[in-house]
Amino acid sequence: ALVGSVTLVTRVFALDWAQLLTLPQFLKRRPELPEAVEAYLPKRKERAARREKPQAEPVIDATPRRAPEITDPTAPPKKAAMAKAKQRDMFANYELPSLDLLEDPPENTAPKLDKLALERNARLLETVLDDFNVKGEITAVRTGPVVTMYELEPAPGIKASRVIGLAEDIARNMSAISARVSPIPGKTVMGIELPNADRQMVALKELAACAAFA
Repeated sequence: ALVGSVTLVTRVFALDWAQLLTLPQFLKRRPELPEAVEAYLPKRKERAARREKPQAEPVIDATPRRAPEITDPTAPPKKAAMAKAKQRDMFANYELPSLDLLEDPPENTAPKLDKLALERNARLLETVLDDFNVKGEITAVRTGPVVTMYELEPAPGIKASRVIGLAEDIARNMSAISARVSPIPGKTVMGIELPNADRQMVALKELAACAAFA
């Protein structure tokens, strides 16, 4: 019985020391696949060659720029082509009727021009524009029978469209029925027209006899 027990214990504690001394299966490093290595090496060489390749220099367009056309004001003008004969003026020999056919204008009953009042209105208009952040100066005042035009010299950077958009606000602050704002052709100023409190009648004979309409 004793011999059988010793034999059993020996079999139970018999260990495979060679297997224990080896690393576990999960700790073993898998060998790299040759196919993966062969597929990776060409790509690596290609990237290295691409980095070593010098960058191409930018191509500079050597085409010369065309010189601007400059007009010489002292050069003689080109001769115009022969124009076609115009139709004869059928009213060249017509004599205009006399101005005596028109009724004489009524006597001028307009009040005497008050320069001080016009200057006060000009300063008031500058204040109104300044309230809307429009800097400028009234340089001239031109009175007429129906409206008075104030010439505004805007400060640098003030757009004409900005002043035009304030027409209704200008009329309200100036206690006027309406206001008309428009640039004056050929000048750097803008015209602001306000109706007169006392309007005068304009006769056709006055316009026809004026030198500007002669």
